Amino acid sequence: MIDYIENCDLCGSRVADNSIVLAKGLFNQYGIKSNLHIVMCRRCKYIFQHERFDSETLQLLYKQDNGFDPSPDLKRSVVFLRNKQRRQQVITSAIEFAGLSHEKRLNVLDVGGGIGEITEHLVGRCKVYLADVNDSAPINSEMVKINEIFDEMEFAENFNVIVMNHVLEHTFSPTNFLIKAQCILADQGIVIIEVPFELYTPVLFKRVGDWRHVAYFSINVLRNFLRKTGFEPLNLKLTTGYYHTRRLTVIRAIARKDRNGSSFCDYKSNYFDFLRDGLNIGALTHYFLTQLRKLS
Repeated sequence: MIDYIENCDLCGSRVADNSIVLAKGLFNQYGIKSNLHIVMCRRCKYIFQHERFDSETLQLLYKQDNGFDPSPDLKRSVVFLRNKQRRQQVITSAIEFAGLSHEKRLNVLDVGGGIGEITEHLVGRCKVYLADVNDSAPINSEMVKINEIFDEMEFAENFNVIVMNHVLEHTFSPTNFLIKAQCILADQGIVIIEVPFELYTPVLFKRVGDWRHVAYFSINVLRNFLRKTGFEPLNLKLTTGYYHTRRLTVIRAIARKDRNGSSFCDYKSNYFDFLRDGLNIGALTHYFLTQLRKLS
């Protein structure tokens, strides 16, 4: 049901010898009870949950959980629809940035995309695949649904665009997800990644955050994950993102395959890099506003 991560997924250091506990808390939901610890690897500054739920337990948890499923009324709200358009525009802009917008027929893979709301607008000029373990039908019937765990999937073709929007923070091995993406990405294709910026929860407030989020990213950590798995970051930044009706700080990346091997990195990271990400005024502002909304 639950075991422990023995080695850091980024640099490979032994957790028992080379990590510090930042936060701990009790998880007690849906009949599963466990103490959770958020740890930081001293070598690469990657922050993650030490306890790992097995696949069966995760499926049980997510099957019972509907905490992020917006109500029909919310989906029709002006704010929700506006934010959905903003999220779709991020995908469109990334495709244009990478010089792929002139291609006639792109293969697009939306990993963990729910029902496909943020890639729905690409249907028609792109062939859109939706990889998600949920049982829901895609929002558009022309989308190809793949109902399996992403890093265990087999694909018969490569993709020009792979979207991982608020996905990597849910996985115990970002390395496996990114290696899989690298293997099925076309030579000039891109991966578009967005993750929430949540370092303040374990670092400043010493508490475990959303149980669904088991990986915490800084800009430098995400850059090193990309380099480790054979990607060249084209654009990587801390910026404002939108999720349902919320506005939050996110890290957004566009990357393509590194053909020259120039992205080698030993994954060491110093505390200056870590603090430089954490002391961003915009990120702090959005974070505290989000916490205030939760209390209201």
